[in-house]
Amino acid sequence: MANPILDAIIKYSCLTLPIVLQNNDIATNVLYAVKNMMTIDDPAIVIQWNDPGFNDVPTMPGCRNGIAEQTQNAIVTVFTTNRGIDVKGFNTVFYLEQTMILDNVPSSEWYSGRVCFCRCGA
Repeated sequence: MANPILDAIIKYSCLTLPIVLQNNDIATNVLYAVKNMMTIDDPAIVIQWNDPGFNDVPTMPGCRNGIAEQTQNAIVTVFTTNRGIDVKGFNTVFYLEQTMILDNVPSSEWYSGRVCFCRCGA
């Protein structure tokens, strides 16, 4: 039997999530990481890729603003080089062991070194 009050609470709760977690695939990946990989103090970086933002210059597809060094792979490489673990290899959720300091990840004008949720390529 459906519970309209519970249904309303769940619907409201989902709508108040950060936009990136309203994507079912990303949310599933985050839940997998939290349940199976992370400890309570491990930080995570969650990325929602904006593919059109990486294809805004027709002569340089896959590069943000046509700059060869600004690709999705370049961002992923920064995190994995700095001991970030790419959850399930989907390039959307990276968790870092508690001992890893986010300040060691270099920052640039197109992403921040201290990110919880980000939309890359905007």
